[in-house]
Amino acid sequence: NIPGETEIISAYAAYDCLNFVSLVIPSGVKTIGDYAFDGCTNLKEINFAEGLVSIGSGSFMGCQGLSSISLPSSLLSVGKSAFSSCEHLRTVQMQEGLESIGSAAFQHCNMLASVEIPSTVTSIGTSPFRYCPSLVSISVDPRNASYKSQNNLLLSKDGKVLLQAPARADILIPEGVTSLESYSFSYCDKLTTVRVPNGVTWIGNSTFYSCKSLTSISLPNTLSIINTIAFGACDKLSVVYVGKGEIRRVKQLYSWPATVKFVELNVPEICEDPDARMSGDAESGFVIRSSGNIETVDVRMPSDIDPQKVTVEVSPKVVTVKPNGAKVKVVVGENDISDYLVIPESDGVM
Repeated sequence: NIPGETEIISAYAAYDCLNFVSLVIPSGVKTIGDYAFDGCTNLKEINFAEGLVSIGSGSFMGCQGLSSISLPSSLLSVGKSAFSSCEHLRTVQMQEGLESIGSAAFQHCNMLASVEIPSTVTSIGTSPFRYCPSLVSISVDPRNASYKSQNNLLLSKDGKVLLQAPARADILIPEGVTSLESYSFSYCDKLTTVRVPNGVTWIGNSTFYSCKSLTSISLPNTLSIINTIAFGACDKLSVVYVGKGEIRRVKQLYSWPATVKFVELNVPEICEDPDARMSGDAESGFVIRSSGNIETVDVRMPSDIDPQKVTVEVSPKVVTVKPNGAKVKVVVGENDISDYLVIPESDGVM
């Protein structure tokens, strides 16, 4: 038992101790030092009393017997790798009041299926849930001022930085993302293909490391930096789709395996509207969203794209969409207005 008057549990206090099966952290303890209970593989239960403020780096790393933890509302910070390699950890309850989650805090938690991040969290380190093969859901309290979740992805509040992806096959990176954080997709074994949307300029170190099922990826013309081993150990990656005329430039961004084939991919686009956004692909269909700043939406349609798989979302003030003669679908909100617009048939398909 830990004495009630204890305020600090020192670093390595019970390192590799196999005697602990259950543990009560009394209310007097404010700090648990780095690696204090690292390697306590027989530990199955922890009761954290209110009063605890800080859990240090690696404090409970390798505690493979843990299946659930509930952190106290007094806790402000969870350190780097604090619960790393807790391989049977299924549930983590984080309370309002928590402010900081360290890098790799829950990495290699193989059974962890979902996480909910409180509104009070203001700092999240690099890829806190990396290598969690069962993780399918990441949610953030909508009141959080620093982070948000979308499509089960962890994003910065402005939506520009993607910090963490779950281990799902159906990942859709939202429009507006400009950078993919290091390790954010690493060990996503179910991921077979992914489209990096236009606007992304930076892919971090080991971003897609060891995505064993990844066979193809589409990269945007805006991409300018691919960091070290971003696609390392992606043994099945065979096709990289790039924009027209982009093959040479993309080849120079990264040390691609010799087995990778580069394919130019034509996509529809809205001319003279640099703020237009596009999502989807040739198989599932494209959705183009005009900025709403122009009255004539000029859609450039490559001849090898099926126009029936193209939807153009416009603002109510749009009066012309071309080339609607190619039978692209035009919507305002949920309303299909294709038949009510000026249709310049002569423009045809470009």
